[in-house]
Amino acid sequence: MVTRMLALLAALLVIVGLSALACGDDDDDEDQPATLPGRDEAVQACQDACQQARKDGAYLGDGPCLWEGEVDNWVCDVAHNPRTEVDDDPANQCPSYQDPYEHFVEVDPDTCNAFNVK
Repeated sequence: MVTRMLALLAALLVIVGLSALACGDDDDDEDQPATLPGRDEAVQACQDACQQARKDGAYLGDGPCLWEGEVDNWVCDVAHNPRTEVDDDPANQCPSYQDPYEHFVEVDPDTCNAFNVK
């Protein structure tokens, strides 16, 4: 009886472990180090700018750039997750990304949640 209970417990642990792996988060931000200079400040500033734009009635569906350089080496861009054609249009992207700014925050146009931070 004890052996049977241990076998059932072991099987349950294997199933739970495999389920946790299978249900992992595919968030692009997951593998980005939290130690990027200004990362937390940039995420907060980008989310705040998005919320303010929504409050002001701005249309964010075309994925506009909200700011460049408000936080050193960062830009803030609105994009869809998953990306749509409008997000890949250079007219809707921050033109200074990579020259001179090295990092970006992308926020969802409907929720202003950051989903891609690099």
